[in-house]
Amino acid sequence: LSLGAGTTGYNGGDFTAIAGNNFFSGGDIVTAATLLPGNILIQTGGDIGDVHLNAVAGNFGNLGGTIALTAGGDIAIGNALVDSQNGLGGTFSATAGGTIRTRTLSARSYTAWPPLPWEGGEIDLTAIDNILIDGVVQTDGSVSITTRGNLAIQGIASPGNYSIKAETVSIATGTPLSIANSGIPQSFTTGAIVAGGNHIQNLTLSTDTTLLGLQYIRIPPSTSPTPASAPNPSSITPAANLETAIAQALDLSLKTATVETPEGEAIAYSWGPYALWVRATTNNQQPTAPLTEDATPQLTMTEAISQIEATENRFTQTYLHAYPELEEREPIRYAAIRESLEQIHVTTGQNAAILYVWWDVEGLRLGVVRRDRPPIVEVVEVAQDSVKTEVKRLFDSIRNLQDVDSTNLSDLIISPVSQYLEGVDTIIFSLDEGLRKTPIAALIKNRKYLIETHAVTLIPSVALTRILHDNLDDAKVLAMGTTTTKNLSTVLQFVDDEIESISRYRDGEFYLDEQFTSDKIDNNTAPILHLAVHGSQDILELYDKNLKIEEFSKMTQEQAISLLFLSACETALDSPKQELGFAGLAARTNVNTAIAPIFEINDGATALSVRIFYKYLEDNPKATALRLAQLELISGYSHYSHPAFWAGLTLIGAP
Repeated sequence: LSLGAGTTGYNGGDFTAIAGNNFFSGGDIVTAATLLPGNILIQTGGDIGDVHLNAVAGNFGNLGGTIALTAGGDIAIGNALVDSQNGLGGTFSATAGGTIRTRTLSARSYTAWPPLPWEGGEIDLTAIDNILIDGVVQTDGSVSITTRGNLAIQGIASPGNYSIKAETVSIATGTPLSIANSGIPQSFTTGAIVAGGNHIQNLTLSTDTTLLGLQYIRIPPSTSPTPASAPNPSSITPAANLETAIAQALDLSLKTATVETPEGEAIAYSWGPYALWVRATTNNQQPTAPLTEDATPQLTMTEAISQIEATENRFTQTYLHAYPELEEREPIRYAAIRESLEQIHVTTGQNAAILYVWWDVEGLRLGVVRRDRPPIVEVVEVAQDSVKTEVKRLFDSIRNLQDVDSTNLSDLIISPVSQYLEGVDTIIFSLDEGLRKTPIAALIKNRKYLIETHAVTLIPSVALTRILHDNLDDAKVLAMGTTTTKNLSTVLQFVDDEIESISRYRDGEFYLDEQFTSDKIDNNTAPILHLAVHGSQDILELYDKNLKIEEFSKMTQEQAISLLFLSACETALDSPKQELGFAGLAARTNVNTAIAPIFEINDGATALSVRIFYKYLEDNPKATALRLAQLELISGYSHYSHPAFWAGLTLIGAP
């Protein structure tokens, strides 16, 4: 299949294939062009196989194409090329729930004229099982290879950054792992090789290059005794050459070995059976101190994935046990969690991350899953009661309009993973018991409210969330509200303004008071359902009756509701079951996303938030629209800047 422009055409076409099962081509897919190649996107729930991919930019092009493959099963392809013959290399990424097998992967940059410092593109491979590359991975840019299984590869040619993480690493005999400098000015190679198993085979490093770079090879503890701290490098006799230094360190015959090169000093550190760290510098660049034992990762990637999967599935089973009316869910794997984030990125352009927070015997564990980086788990040693006390203190201080300081809680939940959240647009929180009542929008990151830098959302678990992007550009709304309950016990004076403001931005049906009846919900066809009504997470007080959530769920079961907005509910979160009910509101009501207050909010502030939210919803995803509405209250309405007026509204479900 050719969507390319050949040697005379300028622009290639894009190719997109999305399949619930498998995708097999049996030939080539070409989107190459002289100027601007097209992109290739293939997503499947099953396997991708039997295809060669070409998105090369030709003589006049300055950027190679993008090839992105995502499969729930295996990926088995031939060559994949995103080179640029006169500019920047493109991007190749492959994510598989099973194995990945490829031939040559290339994202090189060629410079014709003028001789500009173009760079190669990025190559990123992530697989749950093994990765086998029957060719060379070559780029002037960066390479990232991550697998819970084993990696077998002929070689890597990359002067840029690279990262390899696998159970075992096997380089084809006679083919060095080359990190040679390409001659690009001021290029300096850095990288890491992490083996969770016990061997790295046939590893050789070129020593005749302008710059060498950083290698960090980590092998887990064996039966050897716990090592002492690293010795002073100056006390060790230099090795004859770099390869000898590496061999000596791996053999543990030397704790530290050094070698002089024409460009500077290269040092290989090894203290104990689990770490080899090689550093090479130029004459004008001093080596940094070796990695200390305390600085080594606490968990391997395999361990992090295992803990995240266990937490995700425990959260799911907790909800299913508490609410047996929910449909049974199968346990899901890390690949499916990561794929949900890839779907968000592809459909919205937003880079989202899931932050799992759960209890552990040591205190808290924080697990971060991103689509573009390996997962991590951080351990926070703290007493469980102390954390719950901080959650209650923050919750009460906001609700009661007192001085608010979320620093202590943020130091426990956000700060330890702050660096891993850089570049993230939306943080999706999945929280353990006792944490789900946290007003997450009012947490602090880098001395700012969290929503000043990120949209936030709460989910029970990925398995219980419909991670779908809904195009709500022209979606109609059914908006209803009660200005008073039927027995006149409660008055909501701003509800009529709230419903009227929605009609400025959305077509649909709008009803107040006696017109707000349960049959309207039962017969609803609008993708957006907005209810300004008193009630709780278990009962909605309509004008004609009190509607239990279970009844409401039956009404909406066959309706394709993308967004449920409950703007006036009085949520009670005084028990673990009530916390569960709130965080699982979207799943319990058969909607993709729900927005509801985590505590009672001022009627006027709610009406204003609703109006601003629907204004921003015209051009933004739901979580972003809510964030922008909250920020506008903070900056544009001084009498509503306290978190009591904006931090309560919480988005639950798909962002």
